[in-house]
Formats: sequence, C-alpha cells, structure tokens
Amino acid sequence: MDELCSNNELFVQQYHEQKVTIAVLTETAKSSRWNEILSFVCLSVGSAGLGASPSYFSIPGAEKFGIVFLILSLVLVSAGVIARVMR
Repeated sequence: MDELCSNNELFVQQYHEQKVTIAVLTETAKSSRWNEILSFVCLSVGSAGLGASPSYFSIPGAEKFGIVFLILSLVLVSAGVIARVMR
C-alpha cells in the first residue's frame, strides 16, 4: 500500500508540473495574440495613410496636413514593424 502511495505521489507531482507549464504557455499565447493584433492594426492604418497622404499635397493649403499625415503614417508603420520584430 505504501508503494502505491509513493507511485501516486510521483504522478501528482508530474500533474502539477504540467499544470504550471500549460498555464505559462497559455499566457504566452495571449500576449503573442495581442502583439499580432497591434502589429496588424499599425501596419494597416499606416499603409493606408501612406497611400492617402500624397493626395493632400495636390490640394492648395493642405500641404502641412499632408506632411503631418505622412509623418504619422510612417510612425505607425515603424511601430507595426517593431511590434512584429519584438515578439
């Protein structure tokens, strides 16, 4: 009976170790998912801004807005690339 108890203790210990491993992997997957979403949104919005900013340069009086729009779009694209690399 004592031998059976000691065998069960080993299984219980392995079970708890696996629970911890699963919890760590689950949390890592959650943070990775948010990083992917952040990267996707930054790249999408930044790319759309880069595509739209040249049209503001042709409008008289909107050149400053076009420059600001271009700079913000470049910042968003850079943030998206950095978020993708830093995962």
